[in-house]
Amino acid sequence: MERKGYGRLHNALVELCVVVGMDEDTGLVPETQASCQVSLDSCDFSPFILAAVSGEVGAFPQAGCPHVETFVSQSGGSIPQVQSTTKVGSSKKLVRQPTLSPSVAIAKTAELPLSSEEISGLPPICLPDSTKVFRSKPSAHCHSFVMTDLSGVHRYTMCLTYYRKFVAVLRDKEKSNCYELCSADYGEPDARSEHEECYVPTCICLIANQPYYQVLKCCLSTLLPRLTDSTLQLQCTLLEFVPKLALIPVPPAGIISVVIIFVPCLCFL
Repeated sequence: MERKGYGRLHNALVELCVVVGMDEDTGLVPETQASCQVSLDSCDFSPFILAAVSGEVGAFPQAGCPHVETFVSQSGGSIPQVQSTTKVGSSKKLVRQPTLSPSVAIAKTAELPLSSEEISGLPPICLPDSTKVFRSKPSAHCHSFVMTDLSGVHRYTMCLTYYRKFVAVLRDKEKSNCYELCSADYGEPDARSEHEECYVPTCICLIANQPYYQVLKCCLSTLLPRLTDSTLQLQCTLLEFVPKLALIPVPPAGIISVVIIFVPCLCFL
C-alpha cells in the first residue's frame, strides 16, 4: 500500500525507527522449553522485530499479513488501517517459531537504511535484561547504545521500553508451552483456556547518525503519552511520527542551529 509521506534526507536527525517486542501476531515463544516450566513470569521469551520505519518505508514483518507502507509524496494522507486481532479462546493456532529473524526483506519498494542482518541483531540489545513478562506494570525507561558496522561507521541509538497489557492464553502445554497474546479488553476469556493477564515489553528504538541522545530521548518522551496497548495504534503512530523526524535536518558545525518544538519540550540541535 502507498501512502503520502516524505523522502530520505541525507543529514536527517533520525535514520530509522525499529520496534522490538511481542504482540498478538507473535505470541509468547519460550527461548527454551525448560525456561517455562514454573510460571508465566519466570519464563524468558524470544523477542521479535515488530516494525522498521524510516522516512521512506514502514515494514511490519510480524503482522497477520506482513506488509510495507511506502511514503510517496510530501503532503497529507490518511493513516492506513491495519487489522490483526485474535479472540481469546479461538481456534487459531500459534505458528511462530523461536527466531529473531525480522524478515524485513519484504521492503522492496524502498530500501531500509540498515540491512536485515543489522536489524536482526537488535532484539537482545534493545531488551538486554532478557524478555520477561510481568504481573504488575513496570515503569517505562530509556537506554542507549552505539552500533558500529564492519567499516567503522557509528550509529547512535536511543531506546524507550514501555509495557502493554495483554491476556496470555496457553496453547499445547504438552508440546510447546507457547502462549497466544490477546487484547486485555477484548472480552471474557474462554473458561476452558489457561489464561493470565500480563504486561509485555515493547521497545521503540530511534537510530541516528549523530549522538544527539538528549534530543532523541525528548522525542521518545513526547511519543510516550500517545502509546496505548493497541498494536494498530502503535503502527499508525509510527507511520505518522517517524517520517516527520526523518525530515528534521542536523545542522553543520558552526553557529547554525535547529530548534525542534515538541510540546511541552524545546530541543536544540
